[in-house]
Amino acid sequence: MFKIFFTVLFAAISMNAMAEDALLQFKAVSVVDKQSDKDIKIVAKDLKGGVFVLVKSGSTKYPQTTKLIQDLMVAKGIKVTDDPAKADVGIQFTNLFGLNFDDVETQTTNVDGRKVAAAILGGGLLSLMGSNTGNSGTALFSAIEMENPSVSSSYKLDGRNERDCMTTLKYEANKKDAGVATAALSAYISDFIKNHFVVDMPAAMESTGKP
Repeated sequence: MFKIFFTVLFAAISMNAMAEDALLQFKAVSVVDKQSDKDIKIVAKDLKGGVFVLVKSGSTKYPQTTKLIQDLMVAKGIKVTDDPAKADVGIQFTNLFGLNFDDVETQTTNVDGRKVAAAILGGGLLSLMGSNTGNSGTALFSAIEMENPSVSSSYKLDGRNERDCMTTLKYEANKKDAGVATAALSAYISDFIKNHFVVDMPAAMESTGKP
C-alpha cells in the first residue's frame, strides 16, 4: 500500500472553462491497491517496442485521455507506442467507480499532456498542504496488463499472461469539475507507475500517426 499527500496546482490545465477564480487544489489522500497480481513489475529497459495503452469505458475511444497517460509514462522514462502490434506490453485502464473519462477527455482536449505530466511528476506544482480542501471523493480503477496485446472488435485488449490490479484512490479537492477528474486520473497513473514499473532509462515514444 502506498499513501501520498500532495496538492496539485493545475496551472497547466486551468484554461478555457477552468479559468475561474482559483486554481484547482487537489490532494490524493490515499492510493491503495485493493487487489493485485503481485508480480506486475514492468522493467522499462526491457521494453523494445514499448507499452500500448488503451483507456476502456464501453466502446468509446478516449484519445486525449490516452495521450495524457502516455505522456505521464514517457515523463518517467517508459517507452510507449500507439501500435499494439509493436508493443511488448499492453495495459487497459478502466474506471469502475467515481470518475468519468468524458470529463478527462474534455479537460485535456486543448492541453499539452506533456506539460501536465511535467507539472505532476516534475514536482514543480506539487506541495504539501493541510487536510481541509472542501470536497472529498473516491475513485476505483482497474488495470489489466498483458503481453503481445491486440485490440478486439469490441475495443478491448486481448493478449497473453493477463495480470490485473484494482486500486482505490481517495481524494479531496476545492472544486467539483472536470479538472478534478483529470487530477484524480493523473494521481492514480503516477502511483501505478511508481508501484508497477522499474524505471532507470530515458523515455521514447514511437507513433504510427494514428489518432
